[in-house]
Amino acid sequence: MPKVFPIYEQRYIELIRNADTKDRLDFALKYIDSVLELFIEYGNKPNSSSHLFMILKQGLRGWKKICRYDIVVHTDDEGYEYLIEPQTYPDYVLIRFLGVAESKSQFNAMKVSLIKIFKHLNYKYNEVGTYEQFNGIEER
Repeated sequence: MPKVFPIYEQRYIELIRNADTKDRLDFALKYIDSVLELFIEYGNKPNSSSHLFMILKQGLRGWKKICRYDIVVHTDDEGYEYLIEPQTYPDYVLIRFLGVAESKSQFNAMKVSLIKIFKHLNYKYNEVGTYEQFNGIEER
């Protein structure tokens, strides 16, 4: 399937591959941010719901291309290497979206919408808890 939306994973592949190990995950997340920026841009247009799903699918295809390079983002004390993997895409999308919620009601609305989107795209949804738990705020 040809590219439909301007998502350019190749520049991120080069940035990630040539960066220091400690910076690679940040560049990978910037790729996801670019997908989400496009998602938001098209989300503000009328009758764009099918486009939103296509953007996330195209973003996943680009993420899989990034993952083909076996990019190490962390090495622990025992020498185990942690790579960027295709199945982490939905988790990063979820975290990046919910991370911009400014209130509990906005967080809950986003969460409901994302559950519907994930169900439609057959992505696994990992529960993130309440607004307070997600942001590390203790409930009183």
